[in-house]
Amino acid sequence: MGKLADLIPKLYSHFDGVPSSLLALFAMIALATAFELMSIGWRESSLRNILIYREGRGTDILMALLYHFKLLLPLGILMSGGLIYVLLKQIRVQLPHPLAWDLGHPVLSTLAFLIVLDFFRYWWHRAFHNFKVLWVLHRYHHSAPAMNFLNTFRVHPLEGAIGQLWLMFPLLFFGAPAPQVFAAQFLVSFHGLLCHSNIKSDWGWAGRWLVQSPAAHRIHHSTQESHYGKNLGSTLVVWDLLFGTFHWEKPEAVRAIVIGLDRQEVGQRPFRYVARVYLDFLIAVKTLAANMFRQQMQFWRRT
Repeated sequence: MGKLADLIPKLYSHFDGVPSSLLALFAMIALATAFELMSIGWRESSLRNILIYREGRGTDILMALLYHFKLLLPLGILMSGGLIYVLLKQIRVQLPHPLAWDLGHPVLSTLAFLIVLDFFRYWWHRAFHNFKVLWVLHRYHHSAPAMNFLNTFRVHPLEGAIGQLWLMFPLLFFGAPAPQVFAAQFLVSFHGLLCHSNIKSDWGWAGRWLVQSPAAHRIHHSTQESHYGKNLGSTLVVWDLLFGTFHWEKPEAVRAIVIGLDRQEVGQRPFRYVARVYLDFLIAVKTLAANMFRQQMQFWRRT
């Protein structure tokens, strides 16, 4: 045991200077790859999909790099014209200091923080499915033509920035010590990799009552209209069960599910696709604002 304890610092020293976020990324992808290969083998694995299946691969890789080099948020803030930066700054100034979870044990505190965070993530996700102007951004994530764990990072920069703004509330109101926040984020991210993998298991009773399974999230990405807006929870199933958005299918039906959007979304050049979705969002905002102004004018005329 003593030799092992001496070995760990020596191994870790080889990664001096490597950002902790990248180390976490490598660790998560390595674990997810191993778990997936053991579950479904090479032919259906995410690794094979990324190496061989060309459609959409560039977008997945680009977003993973932007996310883990911490460029996603600055790019999203830039796309908002600096508005999100101003709002983030004002929220930090106006809201009280975090109420750090202290339930007497770090594991319990981490789980409590994860549950609160997941509740906020559920409603953020539901809003991006229910409001047309937000769906314009979120469809970027759903455009993936095949499931692989890099789909986890396929988030448009502006959606990522809006999500960061929304998640400031649980972070500030229900803060936690840094190690617990890191542990919760690691668990959420690793679980996201598994849910976006090509595993099609529903994880039995655990997937029906506790955590989102790969099968449930595959249903969420389905092209079938009856599956739209289902299984919106990021990590836990409880919110879908409580608010009527949970959907389950038999394993054979899950295996037959086709994911993605119409073919024009596939094969786009990564940078051009980001710009095109952003332009579509600006047009949607302009249309929404014009319709709201027209309705207000009609109301004033009637009164």
